[in-house]
Amino acid sequence: MRQARQMDGPVDAIRLTIRYGGDRFEIVKRTRVRKVVPPSAPLLDEGDVEVGSWAEVRAGGRSVYRQLLTDQLGRDVEVFTSDPDRPISRIAVDDPVGVFTVIVPVLDDADEIAIVGPPRDAPERRRRKAADRAAVSDLVTFPLRGDEPDGAAS
Repeated sequence: MRQARQMDGPVDAIRLTIRYGGDRFEIVKRTRVRKVVPPSAPLLDEGDVEVGSWAEVRAGGRSVYRQLLTDQLGRDVEVFTSDPDRPISRIAVDDPVGVFTVIVPVLDDADEIAIVGPPRDAPERRRRKAADRAAVSDLVTFPLRGDEPDGAAS
């Protein structure tokens, strides 16, 4: 793993609102903003293996920024039970749908953003199990720059 360049203060960034359902992902809104972005998670090198979901900004196919997406992809939901010892439980969702927003920096050579995670049809036990090379893959990639309006928004 390697460390990403740290960014202090507000930077030029893109706010993406992404809708998903089944294997389909689409950008419903793309806005250029000037904001403080979360620090990058460590960048993965060839051969590094990790489980979870994240948004990855890439330049020429190489990761330059990685933001973890904790519980953003709606693979399970909390339900209330009648069991007093376990009043809240989590159950898997067969066909998750939802919308999430991610803000990523616009870096000089960056040209795409990928949403990376376990395959949508992966069984729950595989998502939580120790990593293997097939545990995650690109769920979708989008061009980093697109039809966002010129100028900054907040």
